[in-house]
Amino acid sequence: AMATFRSPAVALMPDVTLKPLRSKANAIINLMGSAGGILVLALGMVFATSAVRNSLMSYIGYFGVIAALMLAALVIFLLTVREQEWSAEMQQQAVAAGLEEQSEADDPTASRKLSADEVKSLIFILLSIVLWFFGYNAVTSKYSVYASNILHKDYNLTLIIAQAAAIVAYLLVGFIASKVGRKKTILAGVVMLTGAFTVASFLNADSPTMLMNAMFALAGIGWATINVNSFPMVVELASGGDVGKYTGFYYTASMAAQVATPMLSGLLMDQFGMHVLFPYAAVFTTLAFFTMLMVKHGDSKFWKIWRRIDMTVVYILLGLLVLVCLLYALCLRCRRRKDWERFRKWRFAHRGFHDKPRIPENSIPAFRRAVQCGFGAELDVHLMKDGHLAVIHDASLLRTAGVDVQIEDLTAEDLKNYRLEGTEHHIPLLEEVLPIFAGKAPLVVELKAERG
Repeated sequence: AMATFRSPAVALMPDVTLKPLRSKANAIINLMGSAGGILVLALGMVFATSAVRNSLMSYIGYFGVIAALMLAALVIFLLTVREQEWSAEMQQQAVAAGLEEQSEADDPTASRKLSADEVKSLIFILLSIVLWFFGYNAVTSKYSVYASNILHKDYNLTLIIAQAAAIVAYLLVGFIASKVGRKKTILAGVVMLTGAFTVASFLNADSPTMLMNAMFALAGIGWATINVNSFPMVVELASGGDVGKYTGFYYTASMAAQVATPMLSGLLMDQFGMHVLFPYAAVFTTLAFFTMLMVKHGDSKFWKIWRRIDMTVVYILLGLLVLVCLLYALCLRCRRRKDWERFRKWRFAHRGFHDKPRIPENSIPAFRRAVQCGFGAELDVHLMKDGHLAVIHDASLLRTAGVDVQIEDLTAEDLKNYRLEGTEHHIPLLEEVLPIFAGKAPLVVELKAERG
């Protein structure tokens, strides 16, 4: 269903927009897409879809509201968009500006054959799209696991920062591209993305949280810089009758990469460890930089001929390289902390070495099994009302014990009445777990607080 309406809807933009303005127009498309995503998140907050108490809720109302919004958007589209009229007006403006020949305006549905150089450029643009989607979407799809297991940090804020930075950059990027060209702007974005992923490769649990947030902000800006300009470069090569087909080329390349990269990156993370995530992403974005250098067509034809080299992009790239070098040095300094060295030789079992349904997470058997297999462990604790620390991840017992009770409202005595995931095992106290690891293996304890 999405493929049926998405490609034609996006292809409508180049049908009614002058070529030099398509980067700005695509920036607005991306901005509206982000606004739609924010609207869905807001509806999720209204319906409390992420609340533990709603784990088994009916989604009929939630999906009904979203469906109603989509139908309302369709009605507005049908009532306000005059495709043929706007397309004809754009064709006449293109002829007046010298961007197209009169013959093209007279038959806007005609196709034309690409030259050999244009075919080569199209192939390299599509290859670049595949490569940078391989890098960026690997990070966005796997970062939640990476942050929990390697950085021991919350991942939500970091991803929101990347999204917010991209939203802020969309319109500015479209304006810059109309001045210095799409290819140069994309290359600058690829450098930002590669720099962010390279620096992130050296961050660990001891690195400042703000540094990772800054890298994701830089990645968000870089991604906006790439995303706003790549689609217009593809359809720049198309004649009026081929815009839909070239839009299909773009989405085939991007969606194929988005499907494949979580599987490939996940396989490598399983084989060589989670630390490969950011180097993996940096390698693909670096390759995308070199394939983009091979692109010779797809930039907009300016109304004015720029007779001097715009040094702004050069200065930006040099400044970013200096910044990356400084951050790289800072990261190396962070990694030299000697008090963490004794932990680096260990692998850690997340919430114990559990084996569901026989051995549930955060259970005494899971922690004993971790020690027996030579692992350290990570666990979460909540402070109960009698001052004891309960070893459990969620604030509610709904997921693990099937009862919607807040752990912070219980006592150690109350805890004996509940069993983990239908087994005979109870929710342990921290004081029960500590002797299992004493003198044998390291234990990482995360303090949780539902009410601050």
